[in-house]
Amino acid sequence: MLAESTTLWHIFCSPTGREMAVGCRGLSLSGYSPLKREAVMCRGTLLNEGARGPLPPYKESDMSRWISILIVCAAVLAWAVPPAAAQAALVAAQSDKYGVYLTDAVGHAVYLFTADQQSTKEAKAMSHCYDACAQAWPPLTTEGKPKAGTQAQASLLGTMQRQDGRIQVTYNGWPLYYFAKDQPQGQPAGQHVQGFGGEWYLVQPQGTKVAAK
Repeated sequence: MLAESTTLWHIFCSPTGREMAVGCRGLSLSGYSPLKREAVMCRGTLLNEGARGPLPPYKESDMSRWISILIVCAAVLAWAVPPAAAQAALVAAQSDKYGVYLTDAVGHAVYLFTADQQSTKEAKAMSHCYDACAQAWPPLTTEGKPKAGTQAQASLLGTMQRQDGRIQVTYNGWPLYYFAKDQPQGQPAGQHVQGFGGEWYLVQPQGTKVAAK
């Protein structure tokens, strides 16, 4: 609950839909850090990537606007990046640009990260995507045994445990991720993206990456 001395908390949703920036008079909500910082307005101070400057006085008549922002944020939270599924499922989708690739059950494309360690007979799968990387590329997690849907191969499905204890889905030994800029059933935006020490690729049903074009 916010302190009574708080004049205004201005809350923005991040691109992942899971993080928000909230801050005022030294107060904070732990675990909320946006990919794109907008502004947090409080007691006449603008906090925006470390910059400070005066703001116009807060007006009670503006409250409906802040309520609208919160409603929008709640809507984003509902669809931007799916939470851990009770039983994650993979199915195949197809596009003219990328051919056949894997998605989750509602159409979010999934990716492999070349900097990760693929599981083999000698080694377990290992993710090298945490912190800022995991905000931009949220892991596909599950609470139960993942399921193979249309064209996905059950023999290639597996899981690994992340550092925070969550269970991440693997396919052909590769940990799987979402891309925060993608939208459900939209054109994937993360194919052959370079970042965080590796490259990101869509995954084919046979377990190999979709070739860069």
